[in-house]
Amino acid sequence: MRPIELSLRNFRSYSGEHKFDFRDRRLIAIVGPTGAGKSTILDAITFALYGSTPRTGMKNFASLINQRAVEAMVRLRFEADGAEWEATRTLHRKKGNFHKCSTQYSLSRHDTNSVKPAEKWVMSGEVNSKVRELLGLDYDAFTRSVLLAQGKFAEFLEAGPTERDKVLKGLFGFERLDKMKELAKEREKDAQHEIEKLDLRLQKIVQAQSECEELEKLIQVAQTRYEQLSQALPESQELNKRITEIRTALDIHDKQLKTVEGLALPEKKKSEKVILAAEQAVAKMEKASARLKDASLVAKEADQIVKSSEFQQRTDSCREADLLIASLKGLKAAVVRANEDATKALRQRDDADEQMEQRRSELESAQERVTQAERQKQETETLLEQARADLLDTRHRDMAAELRSGLEAGGDCPVCEQPVHEVPQAVTGSGVAEAEKAVKQAEANDKEAASELKTATGINLAAKARLEGAQANLESSRTQAEDKAGAQAEAQKEMEECLGKFAGLLGEGDPEQLLAKERVAIQDIQDKASSARATQEKALDAQEKARVAGETAKREVGKIWINLVGLAASLEMKSPGTGDDLPAIRSLLNDVRQEHDRSISLLKAQIQEGQTSLKDVNTQLQALLVKHEVKDSIETEITKVEAQKQIWSNQLKGKKEQVAGGEQLEKLKQIEQTKQENFNRLSKDLVNTGFIKFLLDTERMALSEIGSLYFQRLSSDRYRFSEDGKFDVIDLNFAGQARRSDTLSGGETFLASLGLALALAEMVGREGGRLDAFMLDEGFGTLDPEHLDLAMEGVERLVADSDRRLVMVVSHVAELRERVDDLLILEKDPATGDTQIVEGAGSA
Repeated sequence: MRPIELSLRNFRSYSGEHKFDFRDRRLIAIVGPTGAGKSTILDAITFALYGSTPRTGMKNFASLINQRAVEAMVRLRFEADGAEWEATRTLHRKKGNFHKCSTQYSLSRHDTNSVKPAEKWVMSGEVNSKVRELLGLDYDAFTRSVLLAQGKFAEFLEAGPTERDKVLKGLFGFERLDKMKELAKEREKDAQHEIEKLDLRLQKIVQAQSECEELEKLIQVAQTRYEQLSQALPESQELNKRITEIRTALDIHDKQLKTVEGLALPEKKKSEKVILAAEQAVAKMEKASARLKDASLVAKEADQIVKSSEFQQRTDSCREADLLIASLKGLKAAVVRANEDATKALRQRDDADEQMEQRRSELESAQERVTQAERQKQETETLLEQARADLLDTRHRDMAAELRSGLEAGGDCPVCEQPVHEVPQAVTGSGVAEAEKAVKQAEANDKEAASELKTATGINLAAKARLEGAQANLESSRTQAEDKAGAQAEAQKEMEECLGKFAGLLGEGDPEQLLAKERVAIQDIQDKASSARATQEKALDAQEKARVAGETAKREVGKIWINLVGLAASLEMKSPGTGDDLPAIRSLLNDVRQEHDRSISLLKAQIQEGQTSLKDVNTQLQALLVKHEVKDSIETEITKVEAQKQIWSNQLKGKKEQVAGGEQLEKLKQIEQTKQENFNRLSKDLVNTGFIKFLLDTERMALSEIGSLYFQRLSSDRYRFSEDGKFDVIDLNFAGQARRSDTLSGGETFLASLGLALALAEMVGREGGRLDAFMLDEGFGTLDPEHLDLAMEGVERLVADSDRRLVMVVSHVAELRERVDDLLILEKDPATGDTQIVEGAGSA
């Protein structure tokens, strides 16, 4: 077995999905701190193969599921027996119980580069059995030779002889000898069973010899009986033939009698009454048909008038006149409305013309007011300017009088700064207050005039706008009056045209009276046609009733006719003709009754005669059967005798063949006895105390010798194994004194186990077998540098001895990193404790 690929999901400290590829890898060192999940990789390989691990055994599988998960999976792809295999085991926690889980198993074989498995096993027992068969090792042997687990790598060294023999048997294929021994025992039992069966057959041959004589006597008796019955057979057949013929004739006559007696003859009086009713119904039907013919002729003539083109033209004219009257009513109303609208439009035009004159007068008044206001404004402006000038003069005079009081002759004027030659005379009464009052009055008058001008201007503008509106209204009224006058003329024209059309249809006069008169004429014609059709319908109904009554009567007569025809056929009378001839039906009624009575009498006589003949022939046949001691018939008895004779003949033939094979059975018994003796001797030779013990002792001695060479080298020439195959330790430093292996130190025990592993690999290789994987878990930490180098040399030799072998070394010893190139480095997540793969997982 060589691992190819390992996949994990939520397995122990490996949370989530992880995959390790071992293709093209030889020596792998799995390194990392304590608790990083190094040993878990080896646990996963072992669990995938055997469903167990060195640390949990076969129980407590729930502990293999990551603490934060509810399921886990391990899948190992490996090579074995010349093919690729895939072992998968899945764990599921049970709801409500954290410490319990369920397990699923599968093992499949895959052809090269195939995706789907060629074979597959899913039952736990089948998977485990197939793995043991492929590896040649059970779980205990695997963990003592291929997997040297942590704390258990010395189990092979310290195991007892029986446990060591199990490992050696698996490694060297000696378990096949156990199978050979079991197979020899099975073959010995098979031979014994064959001998017992042959003895029974030989006993039956002796019995068959006596049975042959008895069967020959029985066959002779049957032959004599057969010959006697064959001679009586013709007479028996003739009698049976006559019986059959008579019984056939009796059956025919009996059935005919029952048929004739079972015939339901129609009652004569009742049938004649039905025939008479049918004749009367036919007569009524003919009269009703004649009436219907006359009524149909009258209805046809009336219908022709209604359907004539002349009548159709009158109805069309009436319909068109009706439409014209409806249009005429609308046109009259339209003329009235047009007259009213024209009159109203003229009135509106006159009102608009009058309003136009009024607006024109209002505008002239407004314009005159504006002219007066403008003239008044000019006058107030002139007076205001005059008042303001007077006020200025008055003020100047008043200011001069004020300045005069301060002037002196010869001094300077304060206004013009010129010398004053002479002081002017004083002026009395300035009048400034009166001048200011006059200005205020002039300003008020001017303001009032401006206000009046503004008002007059606004009134004038409004008057212009109203005048323009009146002009537009006048134009609109004139246009509308013209339109309404045109509409009035058009409506009058349409009404006159409509009256002309009506006159062309129904003539001159009051349209409604003319239309009513025409409708009465048309309705009279239609009423006559309807009356003719009603008369025709009544005649048709009467004819239908007569026909139904006639058909009913005919059906009743037909029933009688059909019954009589059937009776005539049953009585083998001639064909009676058709069922339409009522007198013929009366005649057939009498003929059938007479033939019925005659047939009954004749059949009864024939039956009586046949029964007498049958009794005589039966008496003759019974006498023949009694003579030859036959119960049923001679034919049946001959068949029974022939069948029994054939059975005894077949039995005799088989017995003779059985007796003839006695000599061959004796030879077969001797052959089986020889087989039994040979397989018995072989099974005894293959017991553990025999040949297998010899082979195991030989291999054990060879393992001890080769292991000693490795152990001596690994222990620096201090230790060897004893030569008796018990694997005691020989201490070369103490004069070759023997000591038990459990007295070695931890490091010495590791070296001894490693030496045995190297020896096993070499021996398996010499025998042409393959030990393609070794897994060493710890132990290196117990070695000093010198012995660590020796141990690593041994490990490297394990790799070098085979170009396909995979060796995995698990350790936290730092020196291993320097000796091994292919490292699988693991770390531990400080927060969760989950394994983290730093490098070396490979690529799948």
